[in-house]
Amino acid sequence: MKLVKKQSLPTIELKRKWKIQTRVWVLVFGAMFFSAFYKYVYNDLNSESQITPTSRVNLEDHITTSKFGDFNKGYAKFKGHGGPRDLDGAVKLFKSAAGQGSKQAQDFLGYMYSKGVGVRKNLEVSVQWYRKAADQGFIPSKYSLGVAYSFGKGLPQDFGVAAKLFSEAANQGFIPAQFTLGLAYAQGHGVKKDYIKSYEWLTVAAKQEHEDAAKLREIIEEEMTPGQIAEAKRRARNFQFRFKRRLSQ
Repeated sequence: MKLVKKQSLPTIELKRKWKIQTRVWVLVFGAMFFSAFYKYVYNDLNSESQITPTSRVNLEDHITTSKFGDFNKGYAKFKGHGGPRDLDGAVKLFKSAAGQGSKQAQDFLGYMYSKGVGVRKNLEVSVQWYRKAADQGFIPSKYSLGVAYSFGKGLPQDFGVAAKLFSEAANQGFIPAQFTLGLAYAQGHGVKKDYIKSYEWLTVAAKQEHEDAAKLREIIEEEMTPGQIAEAKRRARNFQFRFKRRLSQ
């Protein structure tokens, strides 16, 4: 008869926590990069459509002005609307608009330099453009700048600054930032580890159909008491109520 060695309770608990942390990190590497740049890959100018209505610029209203006109012309060349795709022409027009203060153009240049699209890849220059747009309050650029700080891409790694930027974007309704802030609280990156706050932000993102947020929330639940879960849900409801009321004003 084969004897089975009985594991101590501390050993079982350690293995359980290790399993949970492993599942969290799978989501970290699977979702973080997707969330960082999904607005450009999967949506038509999603950096515009995902920000709050109070901050949104209606590009059609400004298409005749030089500032936003150059951005729209550049975007048409970037996408190949009305003719062959022309990345060189797009960069020139984006730089023209960005120089006049167009935060959308600054954001696009940040993306293009970060990926080497139409320009030579340069993470330091990418960060400079993202910062210009973020300083003007452009929410997607705040998020992208936070991602740069998280990974130390183009500037020194700083989880604290990253978490602050994610928090600003999350409170302004940017869904990827809400998910990433929940992730930060789950891991204790740049903020004190707090499962209640993590669950709160993951719930806010999950309510807006962010699938990875819903998956991570299920993992976090295993570390929480029923009372903590109830409190996190209450906070999420309060945020959603306050946010909707702010938009309606």
